[in-house]
Amino acid sequence: MLTIEKVVKLLDDHYYEILCSHLSSVNATFPLRLIQSINRDINTEQSSDELCQLVYDDKSERSKRKFFQLAHHTFRLTSFLSKNYPFYLLPNIKKIQGAINSGEPSTGFKLSEITLDLAKKIEDNRTTSLLLGIMSRQAHLTESYSLASQYLDELQTSLRHEQELNEIYARIARRFNAKNKPSKVADVEETLRFFDSFEESESFQVRILSRYGHCFALYFLNREEFYSESVFEFLNDIEEQIRKYNYIVFPFLEDLSFKVSYLKARYLLHKMDIPLVMEESENILEKSKEVLFWNSFKNSPELFAIAFQTSFYSTNFISAYLFGKSDQVPNTAKQRILQLKKRCEEFLESKKWNADSTLLQINIRSFYCMLGLLSDDEKEVKNAVGLMESTLVEFQQIPFHFHIDSFLASMVIGYFKLKDYKNVAGTYKRYRKLADGKAVNHENDITIHGFYYAAQWLSTQRKQYVSKFKSVLEKTDIPNLEPTNRLLQDIAKAIKLPLSISSS
Repeated sequence: MLTIEKVVKLLDDHYYEILCSHLSSVNATFPLRLIQSINRDINTEQSSDELCQLVYDDKSERSKRKFFQLAHHTFRLTSFLSKNYPFYLLPNIKKIQGAINSGEPSTGFKLSEITLDLAKKIEDNRTTSLLLGIMSRQAHLTESYSLASQYLDELQTSLRHEQELNEIYARIARRFNAKNKPSKVADVEETLRFFDSFEESESFQVRILSRYGHCFALYFLNREEFYSESVFEFLNDIEEQIRKYNYIVFPFLEDLSFKVSYLKARYLLHKMDIPLVMEESENILEKSKEVLFWNSFKNSPELFAIAFQTSFYSTNFISAYLFGKSDQVPNTAKQRILQLKKRCEEFLESKKWNADSTLLQINIRSFYCMLGLLSDDEKEVKNAVGLMESTLVEFQQIPFHFHIDSFLASMVIGYFKLKDYKNVAGTYKRYRKLADGKAVNHENDITIHGFYYAAQWLSTQRKQYVSKFKSVLEKTDIPNLEPTNRLLQDIAKAIKLPLSISSS
């Protein structure tokens, strides 16, 4: 029996409909046709030729080769169930109990064997342990003592794997938080040795989780080794293994692939490899679409990806939208900006905000407003600036001063785009008051001052603002402020700022 046949026969109606719906939503036409061709009765067997005929209306050698490839591919598509419903085999325990209790032990045993085979393949330890417990007692009742002993040995292995997973999760929870971060070198080394001790485990879950734990420990503890090429290669290997065995289940509410992508993005950002960070952040955004439990939780990797991409598109294309050159913005960038706006809107329209997510909501508003400035639609720009204004009022009692400079930089740019130079000046004064004595982002500080001096020059034509703008521009003549330098140069050129004159 093909593995995909076992899956289809073992799915209850609820999970079967979920899988069908998913395949339909991703336009997996032939995989959907295959699972709908499989008879779901556990006692009915179909030959590969029969299924091939049902799927392709043909059973030639060429079609059969395609069929076996399709069967393998379709099984891999059950990863949607593995990610979102890792206990999808559990309902079979109820069926097995029902079959045995109603005097149908052969049906119960057959169902047990097929379920156990699949549970082992996807490493569903919980279902595996329950099945081995049932099957060992059934073997004992039928006086098959050696078989009972074999099942009990396998049960011990399954329970050990579950215990090892629990130990790894416990170590991550206890040692990797701000209140209990290991500080001594000996403690750090002991933690790394703990993860490495599972390297040879026969359980894929245990091996991969322990490898991730090692890499995450290096990142969380700010160890220089995290930024070595060997660690990045290690992360790539973990990612490849997860992709290759994507049908293997992990505990519910776990998304290891996401976490690995996040570590890779952090590594690349440290190396200032912006194109690859963009690529990795794109992977994160794509992966998030299939993981349903993020509908109920803060999705830190996705927020990182949105923040990075928002900053990237704002930095690279704000000048084009400020000075009527949006036709030079690539269509791919325009589409991504629209997609990011839509995702931010989905967050903002969510009914799930609570007191604990206030700073998250402020962050999302900030991203949304920055993206709103990347538009030729004056109404959209006004809405973005208005939302920033209302956010400062609505959350004025919240201590989010570390966001203030980012918010006010966007507001200054928005008012400048709207040619509302009076409000540019008002926002600048608000910034000076709110930022007094507080640490702010140097780039945002320069941006606010630069736009303010440019607006004052346009409003008053006073030479002193040319001199002040020139002074700010000179501060950006360093590599890490190149984008800001480019933006200020674009402003000077667009408004014909006479940088060659003095203020005397």
